[in-house]
Amino acid sequence: MPEYTVHEITRADGGVVREYVTPAGKVFGISWSGPTIPDLTQLLGSYQAEARDTLRTQPKSFGHRAAAVHNSDLVVESAGHMHAFQGRAYVNSLLPTGVSPEKIK
Repeated sequence: MPEYTVHEITRADGGVVREYVTPAGKVFGISWSGPTIPDLTQLLGSYQAEARDTLRTQPKSFGHRAAAVHNSDLVVESAGHMHAFQGRAYVNSLLPTGVSPEKIK
C-alpha cells in the first residue's frame, strides 16, 4: 500500500492545487501554483485561524508577496508575484511515517 496519494485539482484560472492524502483519507499537505493564490481558508480548514493569526504578526514588505508560518505543527509557505504564485502547507504531526516535508511540492 502506498504511503500517500496525490489528488491534483486544476482550478478555473489554470492554477493547480495538489492534496497529499494518507491511505485513511486524511489530508496532511497541500501545494499550489498558478496565477492567483487559492482560497487558503478552504484549503487549510481548521488550521486557517492559526495561519492567519501568525501571518498578522509578521512585518509587511511592499512589493514582495512572500509569507511563511512555521509553528510547532503547522507549516505554510507562499511566494510569488502577479500571475505566478506558489506555495505549500503541511501538518507535521499528520505526515505519514517515512514521508518528509520535501515531498510536498
